Amino acid sequence: MLSTGMADHIKATKSALFLPIIAAGMCVGAMLPGLPYGYFMLLRWVVCVALCYAAHALIKRKAEGLGWACVAVAVLFNPIIKVHLTREVWWWVDGAGAAFLVFITCHLRATGRE
Repeated sequence: MLSTGMADHIKATKSALFLPIIAAGMCVGAMLPGLPYGYFMLLRWVVCVALCYAAHALIKRKAEGLGWACVAVAVLFNPIIKVHLTREVWWWVDGAGAAFLVFITCHLRATGRE
């Protein structure tokens, strides 16, 4: 049977993996034409929360550089103080964001087995 600390670590690791994958999928979805504005607002919230959570997990695992990179991308996607870019530029940002989120998930998974 797992100790409470170990069970909490496993739950935290699964959450840290689950959130960026959902956000990456939403970024890929945002590249499709004709989506309503509400989708992009939801995308900003999901990506920002996922990256903040990933940054926390990465900094705890002594991957400060990657953690701060997550913070920088989270600032770009933040829903409170919006960064205004053209639709074409956001298309590229969404694609790069999806790739970054997949990379972060792989890194979290690889370092989660300490």
